[in-house]
Amino acid sequence: MPNIFVQHVDVFFYHLRKKLKSTSPLKITYVDSTFQSRLSATFETINLQAAEFIVDLDIAEIIKGEIISYNIPWALSDEVLFPIWLAEQGHWILGRLNFIDGELHIYNTLQCDGVRDIIAKAANPFVQLLPSYLKATGFYDRIDINFSVDAYFGKTTLDWFGLTLHHFEFPSSSSIDSGIYMLSYAEYYATMPDFLQGEIDIGAHRCRLAFLFYSYGMAKQIYDYASESNNIAKAPTTKASSTKAPSTKAPTTKAPSTKAPTTKTYDRKIKARDVKKGK
Repeated sequence: MPNIFVQHVDVFFYHLRKKLKSTSPLKITYVDSTFQSRLSATFETINLQAAEFIVDLDIAEIIKGEIISYNIPWALSDEVLFPIWLAEQGHWILGRLNFIDGELHIYNTLQCDGVRDIIAKAANPFVQLLPSYLKATGFYDRIDINFSVDAYFGKTTLDWFGLTLHHFEFPSSSSIDSGIYMLSYAEYYATMPDFLQGEIDIGAHRCRLAFLFYSYGMAKQIYDYASESNNIAKAPTTKASSTKAPSTKAPTTKAPSTKAPTTKTYDRKIKARDVKKGK
């Protein structure tokens, strides 16, 4: 049986975001796999030390909530969840960017030599590039987070995010099941009061998610569900907001990038903190 497909991952995150938009007490939003493709492609070509930072409009519009499929601005969220595809290993992992502690948390079931370096390499575009995009899109104008204390003390808005690796060392885990684990972790985190600690029944979750995809698809056909509204929420800021009209450009459907970043890009190492969980 092949690993879960990109289309399944994107449908699940779209469904979960719609489901939790009106029910979850958490200030959390999601992106699909195309975000990693865009960010990685930009990271391979950009010079972060250049005097002028050139903004990719697709990435900026996602962060600002100006695309229908991503119409929750990050400035209204405390956290963002990312599906991350490790192309060489054929493995899915879950990323969670927390704006309160300034950390990118990675939930991982990959077990192989050098796993820490593999994940740090995949996380580099998120950890290094996103601070520049947040600054460029006015994210730091929000007034509900104090960016001068706690996790942000002594830092500038362009400093990299920290990286924390959460390793789930389950004897039965494999790359074949990594997509199911990744989706289940995302759902558990967003809907359960206590995050999953022990091993999950992967067969039961696979059947449940298959039924969810089928039911959701049938309901859209039977009841003719419409897409999300184009109403864009606005974040509270201390500065006047931009008058730029929301873009109507739809996100691309390109699969996660498989192109290896250049060696020069990764000369700078991320200091990652490891957290191991249940066996």
